[in-house]
Amino acid sequence: MEATNYYLEFNEETHEYFIDGELKPSVTQILKLCGLIDDRFYTEYGRWRGSATHKATHYFDEGDYDIRTCDKAVKPFLDGWIKFRKETGFTPTVIEKALWDDRYDYCGRPDRRGYFKDMGGVAEESNDIVDLKCFQSGHAPWWVRFQMAGYGRLLDPKRLFRRWAVVLTGDGNYNLEEY
Repeated sequence: MEATNYYLEFNEETHEYFIDGELKPSVTQILKLCGLIDDRFYTEYGRWRGSATHKATHYFDEGDYDIRTCDKAVKPFLDGWIKFRKETGFTPTVIEKALWDDRYDYCGRPDRRGYFKDMGGVAEESNDIVDLKCFQSGHAPWWVRFQMAGYGRLLDPKRLFRRWAVVLTGDGNYNLEEY
């Protein structure tokens, strides 16, 4: 049975999702519950920097960002995103939209859905999912492939997506990993 009328609320501060007022698990929470994500070594500063980078790239992609106001800790990560966009021709069509899978009853917010112009992609197909990660090591955690599979189902359960992690390294560069 497909739900058609519901109210989805995302609380950005707590990263919680609600459907008609009922708390729902997120893709990341499910992966943590399954023991796939170990965040014991994540720091509050790292969380802040990641959130601030996501906001900066979001506003940049919407064309509504004054780069002069960028925090100096975030700017090298934003520079990596700008470089990625320029070098690959990636064009987002969906940016951090909260979604719900009514069949499996979970929520999530894929970072970007879009297409690579330089790879012959077109907006109508928009067959790529991109997830941003801020890791100076230059590598995404191994569990990101599962996170993005969950996002793909949220976007369109009948479609196969190319999944990409863009790892922003904090020095104005990025690494691109395909799953």
